Formats: sequence, C-alpha cells, structure tokens
Amino acid sequence: MPFIRSDKEKESTRQGGKLSAVVHPWYILIDCNNFFVSCERVFDPQLEGRPVLVLSNNDGVIISRSNEAKALGIKMAAPVFQFRDVILKHKVSLRSANFTLYRDLSRRIVHTLRQFCPDVEVYSVDEVFMAIPPMESAAIDTLIRTMRRTVYQWVGVPVGIGVAETKTLAKLAAEYAKKEKSTGGCFDLVACTSEERDRILGRIPVDDIWGIGRQHGEWLRSRGIMTALQLREIDQDRFGKKAGVTGLRTVKELQGISCLSLKREDPPRKMITCSRSFGKRVTDLQELKEAVSTFAAQAGRELRRDGSLAQRLTVYCSVRNKSEEPDDSNTSTMNLPVATDRDSDLIHAAVNGLEKFYREGVEYTKGGITLGRLTPAGSRQEDIFAGEEEERQDKLSHVVDQINSHLGYGTISYAATGTKAGWRSQAELRSPNYTTKWDELPVAYGERKMIGRKR
Repeated sequence: MPFIRSDKEKESTRQGGKLSAVVHPWYILIDCNNFFVSCERVFDPQLEGRPVLVLSNNDGVIISRSNEAKALGIKMAAPVFQFRDVILKHKVSLRSANFTLYRDLSRRIVHTLRQFCPDVEVYSVDEVFMAIPPMESAAIDTLIRTMRRTVYQWVGVPVGIGVAETKTLAKLAAEYAKKEKSTGGCFDLVACTSEERDRILGRIPVDDIWGIGRQHGEWLRSRGIMTALQLREIDQDRFGKKAGVTGLRTVKELQGISCLSLKREDPPRKMITCSRSFGKRVTDLQELKEAVSTFAAQAGRELRRDGSLAQRLTVYCSVRNKSEEPDDSNTSTMNLPVATDRDSDLIHAAVNGLEKFYREGVEYTKGGITLGRLTPAGSRQEDIFAGEEEERQDKLSHVVDQINSHLGYGTISYAATGTKAGWRSQAELRSPNYTTKWDELPVAYGERKMIGRKR
C-alpha cells in the first residue's frame, strides 16, 4: 500500500490536527430518508412499512426505494421489468415520480429548518447544510433532535442529521445516523473520542465518501485504500500528484480541516435545459411542434424566474431509446437575433429548428430545448426595430407567469403547446399534487358528533 503513511507521519499529523479541532464553524447536514418515497407516504399512510418504489422515465426506471424494497435486493436506477417477479411476489407498491409534490415538500422542509438557523445551503432537493458556532455536546444533541422532530411533525418527512467540523464529515455522520438505529437518526461526530471516530471511519467504504464516486473509488481500491480511515491517513505529497487539489481537499476535510464553506447563493446558471421522454413513439410533425413549444415555454419561465436572457437555442429530438445523447442529425442550434426571455420568440425559434431536421416516418422518442449564452436581464440590448408587438409579448409572458403562479401551473398556456399532449410521459401511477393544486387537495373524512349537555 504505497500511499499509506508511516506511523511517524501519522503522529506528526495528530499533533498538527489539534489546530483543526478549533476550526469554526461546525456543519450540520440534514438528509431526508428515501425522500421521494417518504413524500408519497405523507399523504398515503397505507404505504408505511411496505416496500415502495418510485419510478421515472415512463414508469420504466427505479429512482427511489423504501428500506423494505432495498431489503428485497431491488437495485437503484434499474429498469423496473428486471424485478417484475419480485414486485409481484412481495406486492411492492409502485408510484410514478411526482416532482411537483417533491419540490414543494422540499421547500417546506427548508422553511422549517430556517426557524432554527438562517445560515442554510440548499445542496439538493433532499439535503440541506447549516453552519452553527461550536457548542456543548448536550446543547447540539438537543438542537438536532428538536430539528428532526419538528421537520417530521410539520412536514411528515423523516430525516437523518449529522454534525461535524467539516461538510465532508457531516455527510458521513448523517449517513451513519440513518443506518445505525441506536443513534435515533442524529449523530454528532464532534462528540466522539478519537478511537470512536477511527472505528466509524474504518467502516465506511472509500467510494461512499462525498466527492470520491465509483471511478475514483476503484482507483483508490486498486492502491489499497479501502476505507475513509485509510484515505484520511494517506500520504498527501504522493497522493496529491495523482488526485489534484480536489482530492487533497477531501483528505483534509476527513482530517477535520474545513476546506468547503457554506454556499449561501447558487451561482448563476450557464444554460437551461427542458426535456422529456415521450410516452409513445411520435411521428406526427404537429405533435412534435406542440412538444417543443411546451419545452420552450417552460425554459422561458425559468429564464424569467432567474432574471436572465438567452442568446442561443438548441432544439433536439432523439430517435433511439437506448441513447440519451441526441443524434446530430436531429439537432438544430441557432443564435437568436437579440437576447430574449419572451415565450413567443423561444417558441418560434424552437419550431423553426424542429422543421429543419424533421423527417417524415421517423419515430421520435424524446425531445428537448437547451438555452445558452445566458446574460442578466438588466443588460438587455434593445432592438431598435422593436415595436409595440415586442412590448406586448413581454407583458404577455409575465402575465402568463402571474396567472399560473396564483392559480396553478397549466391554468393558462399558449395555443402552440396544444391541448391533448399525447406525447407526454405515461406516469400512470402518479399521485395527486396534494399541496399545489386546489382540485387535488387531499380529502379528510370525519365522524360528526353532537357536543353538548345530555338531557
């Protein structure tokens, strides 16, 4: 194992590591348990204690599993037909992905957590980092258990919480909290002795570390680095030549030296993509026009929400199911005359691009729009030939946003997007949008009783 350090080198790091113990602040990671499945269980308690799968891509791919489904050996990201016999034998419940519901519950979880600490980084739809000043172990234990209990009480989603001196260690602590029932879902790595910490890190596979991944994990395993503990003790001089700055940063984070700060604001996006697999093979040009118009309107809404303009548009349609990458012959890219966020401009460009590569009789299986060369809306360069029609289209796009924001997405749409949407994904097992559509709110039933004094 050429990358493992000698005992003398380890002792030297331990002495230097005393400085890392005073690094501020501490980090908390709140990680939702099987998030998509947990969201489904919030409004369907009959799913509790049962194996459940959430599916995506026309109900064909597994994207979330309950613990009961994991115990049956069902793999993540696998085609659902591969486990058809297991699903039938064990009566596994299936749900189509309902991202509208998941995003809304995620937003509510973040809102709940901000009651405890405003210093928050929303890392993903189901993970949140927080930064807090160091405190006594009893106080931090009370804080994180109160947070966990409150999120479950207010939103209904169970979470695992980990605390450590760095974000990488906090990720490992949260994962440990979720797997070890004795922790009660909360684990403070700071409170551990050095022996306890070594024992825990020694049980974590190296490719389970945040930022390592499968490819780098295989590279490390081939050199005898099998666990998080061994990676922490690695010789940085020799390892750094191979791993670079990112790899060294991970090693230092494992040693308790914070290298990754909280990202309080998302960096501006460089591109926006809206795409979807079709629910059937589409050959009709008009139906494809409606699909790309829908994607263009969705991308335009995200542009306006971000306060950006697009100068380049790419429209594509895939022919094969097996390839996620669009064929060059089914792609059209164009520079827009002026940077814009108007739905009418984007829809017009998308339809023109589609007509350039459309071939009659070809069966298309997926379509999408990508907007590039994004600039801030405040830097818009006005078109000297623009007239009242452009101003009217500007106002129209914002009015459509306002109506859909108040009354629900899809309340009003452009005629170009069509009304039948036969190209849409199947999603036949999708649950209602319980929290974002008035006509899909859950119905509560109760028994009526007369309250009063008996005569």
